Amino acid sequence: VVTPDRAMAKQANGLTMGSPDAKVKVTEFADFQCPACASYWDQLEPYIIENYIDTGKVQMIYSPFSFLGRGQKWDESVKAAEAAYCANDQQKFWQYRDFIFANHNGENQGAYSRDRLLAFAKQLDLDETAFKECLDSNKYAQQVADDNTYADSQGATFTPSFLINGKIVNANELVQTIENALAE
Repeated sequence: VVTPDRAMAKQANGLTMGSPDAKVKVTEFADFQCPACASYWDQLEPYIIENYIDTGKVQMIYSPFSFLGRGQKWDESVKAAEAAYCANDQQKFWQYRDFIFANHNGENQGAYSRDRLLAFAKQLDLDETAFKECLDSNKYAQQVADDNTYADSQGATFTPSFLINGKIVNANELVQTIENALAE
């Protein structure tokens, strides 16, 4: 298990980071198995946090969009999203999300097996019994399904995609779209 070494946003609550008073709200639609999502997390997100989220200009909301594991007996996309919600029950969503992306190894390659999802929880010092019960109960299966419906309803067709002022953009367009929204 790779332990991520990165700074957290100064303000985080649930699946949201940044000030609720920020001028620009951005919703990120991402699949935990998506290579481009892992790349965004690794390369661009630290810049976004430092320059927009921690400065109070942007509030980022994470919305799982889990589709890359469809047809698999153990759907790693869905199960990773459910596990992240279970970590959120213990106020560790963003830290758990960092573990997921730090341990990304492609689509449907076993990076998010049950054992590995439990190992991430252990590394984060989560209450392992509560986490395991949450994950094994499928407590968040409907939430993850609802998240997919929401992403579809907002026009998301790829990951990562970002919703800003009703418009879906990709990671390459994110900074300019934020700048444009701040200038409005």
